[in-house]
Amino acid sequence: MTPDTDRDSVPVVAWMTHHDEPMMFPTQAECAKYCDDDEEPIGLVHQSDHLAALASLTQRCEAAERLLDEAQTHAYAEGRRDEREELNATSPLPDA
Repeated sequence: MTPDTDRDSVPVVAWMTHHDEPMMFPTQAECAKYCDDDEEPIGLVHQSDHLAALASLTQRCEAAERLLDEAQTHAYAEGRRDEREELNATSPLPDA
């Protein structure tokens, strides 16, 4: 993680403290001075960047779900019941 990006590589536009009345700062280092010892500054991202990253993540999860479905179909067709049940328990998407 670089000083001005968060974990998902979405550009951070500001940093915020965890206080009841949060303070905002332009840099992570400046914000960290006002955080408690066990706290990290909160990276704030522009909503459009966040939504784009979320859409990308959703697309990757849906692709993974399709691959799991294919694997389940192949396991079923080949009679590999244990593998099919194991694949059924695996899903990158939460149940709706």
